[in-house]
Amino acid sequence: MNGISAKHLITRLLDEHPKVQVLDWWKGSQTQHKVKSAVEQVLNENLPDSYDRVLFKEKSDNVFNLIVDFTTQGKKWAA
Repeated sequence: MNGISAKHLITRLLDEHPKVQVLDWWKGSQTQHKVKSAVEQVLNENLPDSYDRVLFKEKSDNVFNLIVDFTTQGKKWAA
């Protein structure tokens, strides 16, 4: 994931409307699904076409899990 993709993802999760990341989003399956869907949408727009379905799922899961880890540990991220 390049820097432009990362900035787009952070903007999408935090600033665009409808806002995806809300308070304690990781505690509910519905809000987790919204965040995961936003991650997949941004990655689908930004990852190379050479990524097959398996690699795309692996990358999107890794990014989503990193976001969950950062959020639950209170870590900050910057764009």
